[in-house]
Amino acid sequence: MLERTPAWLQRDLRLVAAAAMAGVVVGFVVNGVVNRLAMLLLARLNPQVTGITSDDGFIMGRFTFADTASLVLVGTVIGVLGGLLFLSIRHLRFGPTWFRTASMTIGPAVVVGSMLVHTDGIDFHLLEPTWLAIALFLVLPGLFAYAVGLLVDRWTLDDAWPMRSRRIWIVGLVPVAALGPFAALVVAGLILRGVRHEVPTVQNLLAQPAWANLVRLGFVAVFLLALRGLTADVTTLL
Repeated sequence: MLERTPAWLQRDLRLVAAAAMAGVVVGFVVNGVVNRLAMLLLARLNPQVTGITSDDGFIMGRFTFADTASLVLVGTVIGVLGGLLFLSIRHLRFGPTWFRTASMTIGPAVVVGSMLVHTDGIDFHLLEPTWLAIALFLVLPGLFAYAVGLLVDRWTLDDAWPMRSRRIWIVGLVPVAALGPFAALVVAGLILRGVRHEVPTVQNLLAQPAWANLVRLGFVAVFLLALRGLTADVTTLL
């Protein structure tokens, strides 16, 4: 069955599987384990908040197996999404290596951080020192973005094991299928990729730099809006 699959589709499936597996690993470690340790640190520094429900619905200072497992599971799912998202936009990177890395790390840190850091609710009014709580909620998404980008780039090299394996890489498609509607978008992306290979006119249209630059401008606009909101919230909190 696999041998009858077009070569371009086989490669695309391996790329998607590799990105998903990278997302599972980084999501489990950073979004799950490291995030839980960050919560533990804040709880130990603020024993007075024990028993209070956080803005995310977690009981501060309580670290049960069920709560930890739930956080790790959610973090892993987000990791898969992050891995696939990075795979889909990494071709937009440009400039020297340091700029490519910085833009793909600082950008997500600011955008996600702007959604996590807020002036309403109780989290950032009860947790002290406030600067540490803010820093953690900025560093964690930045760390995830950096790590998932690094691992996706490595695991999608032609000589990497997910790209060479004949069967194991199929495991990486399991978390993709579990995403439901998002998986349908991935399949649509694969079909579009195939069309680019088969139809020169479509390939030439999508390869125009103007399209890539338009998307880059969109990301810059989102970043600037997020930075503005984040700056305002941090200024208010501090």
